[in-house]
Amino acid sequence: MPEVRQKKISKLILALTVTSGLLLTVCTSLFSLYFEYQRDVHLVEREIDRVIRSSLISLGKNLWEGDEEHVLLQLESLMSVPTIRYLKIDNSDQISGVTLGSPVNQREAIASSFPLSYTHNGQDIQLGVLYLQGSTLNARNEALHHLPAIILTQATTVFLVSLLVYFLVHKLVIRHLATMSFFVRHMHPSNTNGPLQLSRQASEPPDELDEVANAINELRNNLQESYAELQATNENLKNDIAERKLIEEQLRTAKTTLENVFDSIIPLCITDTNHRITQSNHSYNTVFGKPNRNGSPMKCYESRPGDQCRTTECPLYKIQSGAREVAYETNKQESDGSRKYFVIHSRPFIDESGNLLGSISSFHDITARRSAEEAREKTVAELQKALAKVKLLSGFLPICASCKKIRDDKGYWNQIEEYIHAHSEAEFSHGICPDCVKKMYPDLNIEFKKG
Repeated sequence: MPEVRQKKISKLILALTVTSGLLLTVCTSLFSLYFEYQRDVHLVEREIDRVIRSSLISLGKNLWEGDEEHVLLQLESLMSVPTIRYLKIDNSDQISGVTLGSPVNQREAIASSFPLSYTHNGQDIQLGVLYLQGSTLNARNEALHHLPAIILTQATTVFLVSLLVYFLVHKLVIRHLATMSFFVRHMHPSNTNGPLQLSRQASEPPDELDEVANAINELRNNLQESYAELQATNENLKNDIAERKLIEEQLRTAKTTLENVFDSIIPLCITDTNHRITQSNHSYNTVFGKPNRNGSPMKCYESRPGDQCRTTECPLYKIQSGAREVAYETNKQESDGSRKYFVIHSRPFIDESGNLLGSISSFHDITARRSAEEAREKTVAELQKALAKVKLLSGFLPICASCKKIRDDKGYWNQIEEYIHAHSEAEFSHGICPDCVKKMYPDLNIEFKKG
């Protein structure tokens, strides 16, 4: 595993440890100083109380005797105690107003009062009260004098302990966390590096760091398995996409081909099993009109009514009955009075499962053929009629040798032109030939052009 840099958490732990240690040092030093100060104050009070009480009896005797000089000497000896700063005897009939020293600031004062008495004939006689004020200034100065040494000692101890804690935390936890972070950051499914291994002796049973490392390795294994499955899925998906694109291309080609075929010059329409025209091409719409009314598909017998509609001769009925193909002729009268003739071929329209959806019909215009057939039939009839007449004139005709009249089948004699006109399509126009002109009109000198 590569070396990893020291991260911010290490510095943060060190900073927090040192800061909290210093704060704790200051707090403990202040508490220690406070308790030491209170202890010194208590010692001062005890010392003052011991000194005063040891002098109360002799002081009471001197007051009883009115020996002011010895009273002052005793008070001066008490003032020699460093902590006593102020003495005063009050409420004394023998000596009054005796004061030594000056009052102490209330924040630094230790104030006490002691009753002064004398035992005379077995009776305690109250002579007055001794007021005393001691100073804690020496105790406070002593405590403040020791404060830097205490803080320095405590701070040094805390800093050394913090370094030790930091070293232990870094060695036992932080460096392994950094190793895990580096491993996870560079972990990739395609990475063939081995599992995460911490640079330490594995514990038995596994501790928290071992559990985390095992969880990361398990995550790595799951990630690699998922990545392999994902690659296989992606490969299959690529193949499926390629196959689907090929199928889509084939479908587009088939659709284009089908549209080109469907939109051919031949009228086509698709009719469902309820006789509704669901689809028609442009040629059908041009010939029969669009098969819809107010957006709804029209029935086939509404779009192109015929003799077969709604009978057993209906092509759709025959297809529903099992016919594979139905062909019949129909015609449509145009707005100009002419008629168009069509041959209709209907076949079953089925889905991919073979279920019957309706019929698909094509309409072949045979108007030209029908017209040609009618013209041919008319010509044949005319030819047959003319042939019959030709045969009639080509037979044996009785004709007069003199007047040239022809006898018919009934025995009547008819002029030759009348007979031929009645038995043929020939028409006659009368004229006179040159020979007859010379014979009948000899006086006329008429010349006839040849040809």
